Formats: sequence, structure tokens, C-alpha cells
Amino acid sequence: MSRISVCLDAAHNFLLSRDTAIEIVEQQISCIGENWNGVCEAAEASEADRNLLWARQFLNPYAFDDLGVDCSHLVDMVRQCKFGN
Repeated sequence: MSRISVCLDAAHNFLLSRDTAIEIVEQQISCIGENWNGVCEAAEASEADRNLLWARQFLNPYAFDDLGVDCSHLVDMVRQCKFGN
């Protein structure tokens, strides 16, 4: 039930600016997208397992609810990762 918006709102508690926190989220999305297929292949995950994990554990669409307009590009990044692989 975690949301990226909560993380971004709490960034100042970790001495991060909102912009820096957004950059970290961008880097994480990119890293997951770039390595997803290789990790799944190494784990010998079936296509069904890959889809289940992607939608529920990694880059869960619910996690990106409630983002402000300054972060709408993050949802686009997630969509690109899923359909670009």
C-alpha cells in the first residue's frame, strides 16, 4: 500500500529536496526496467510469474497514485518499462 507521493512528501525528513527524491525514483524505475528481463531469466521465472510480480510487487500502479503534476512523467516511465521490454 506504499505510495511514491508519500516518499516524496517525506523527502525533507531525510535531508533531500523534492527534486532529488524525484531523481532517485527516476533512477529506480530505470534500473528496474533495464534489468527486469535479465533478472527474471536468471531466476527462471515463468511469464505468468513475471506478470504477477510486475503488477503487484514491482512498479505497482497503485504506488504512483496521488502524484502531483511535477511527477506525472514517472507514470509514463513505468508504462515505457513494461511495454518497452
